[in-house]
Amino acid sequence: MLEALEHPASRLIRVDGIDLHYLDVGSGTPLLLVHGLGHSAVSWHRNLDALSSKFRVLALDLPGYGLSACPPDAAYDPPFFASIVASFLQQLGVEDVNAVGCSAGGLAVLLAALEHPSLFRRIVLVDSVGFTPAPGNLWGDALLNTVGLWLSLPRARPLIKFWYGVGFYDAAAIDEETVSEIYARRVHSASMRAARRALTEFFNFSRNLQPLHDRLPELETPVLVIWGKNDRMFPAKHTQVAKRLLPTTRIEWLDRCGHCPQLEQPAAFNSLVLDFLKAS
Repeated sequence: MLEALEHPASRLIRVDGIDLHYLDVGSGTPLLLVHGLGHSAVSWHRNLDALSSKFRVLALDLPGYGLSACPPDAAYDPPFFASIVASFLQQLGVEDVNAVGCSAGGLAVLLAALEHPSLFRRIVLVDSVGFTPAPGNLWGDALLNTVGLWLSLPRARPLIKFWYGVGFYDAAAIDEETVSEIYARRVHSASMRAARRALTEFFNFSRNLQPLHDRLPELETPVLVIWGKNDRMFPAKHTQVAKRLLPTTRIEWLDRCGHCPQLEQPAAFNSLVLDFLKAS
């Protein structure tokens, strides 16, 4: 059961039998925002005002996150989330949409655009999964097990702040609103199971990216890649693969910035996104 809606822009929609929550702010050409694993629509709270001044912003909670439902039988793999993204847009009756995807959300947007190119006008990928394979050795298994163990632990605020701070260049920059949202939403067993499943599925998908890389040159949608130069989770060298596979891609790096530019460098991030989308 979904919790009570807490934001004036909160909306509910049933997509493929799953109750989804999203924020609907502003007017004009739709701009879809897709968060990464471990976050929700709240992760865009530093961007909503700027982006919604020019676009109709649709900030989606993926299944298992935020206020969206956590179906126990869902696959929680990248194709599942990509299908949800496409079905969500189709259910709303919108197309020719601009889309921004962060981390795993970037991979979901990429896969959706490959299957449904007419839905998308321009795409922004933010420190995105999908360019460099995950470790396939014992180190990779150990990493997956360690993060999976953390997802099983009780949600103490200091522990949340520590782990999410790993994604920041300056750990002190992680804002209390994001910590509070994670603390409030991730204490439920259903969402914790969904988070563990999604982590495992994205990790396994990323161990063999060749099928995806073979298809990426098909993508004709203009793409902007934004990357934190100090991302310890997905180093900036991943952008070299993006440039090789998507030759028309524009790449922008942000100094003193980790895995979440929209949170750590919101002014620079908003400016880059608006400038890129303005060209459409």
